[in-house]
Amino acid sequence: MAKKKRERYGKKSKVEVEIGDKMADGTIFAGELADGKALYALPEDSPGPITLEAAKKIARNMKSKKADDLSEWHVPDMEELNTLFNNQNEKSLSGSFNGNTYWTSSMDQSGNLARSFSFNTSKGMSDMVSKHNKNSVRLVRTGPFPL
Repeated sequence: MAKKKRERYGKKSKVEVEIGDKMADGTIFAGELADGKALYALPEDSPGPITLEAAKKIARNMKSKKADDLSEWHVPDMEELNTLFNNQNEKSLSGSFNGNTYWTSSMDQSGNLARSFSFNTSKGMSDMVSKHNKNSVRLVRTGPFPL
């Protein structure tokens, strides 16, 4: 698979960022989303497995520096988690996923079921499960590409 690169131009120099590169703040550049924003992930899963509510609480308690217009840490939505799955073997992301089932922030209309995503298959697999189940979580945030 060819390495995916994203180039941005700063005021004085050109910066190339590859998927899996570790950023200055310790996060990992995980890919580009459909809306053109960059996806950044923590370098490891949160302690767990845990319920979805516990995962959301960890995200709320994360002390993030609101710099460069990055969003707050959050449980990934389905697109974000799919991006992590597709890029799980790139550089600093490689070997950092434990192969279990991960939470997404996607819920059904009743609010009782949440979408989970299994990294255990070569194609990945999602399913709606009770939000009280315990799964792994990898927190993410989005924002502009580094300049």
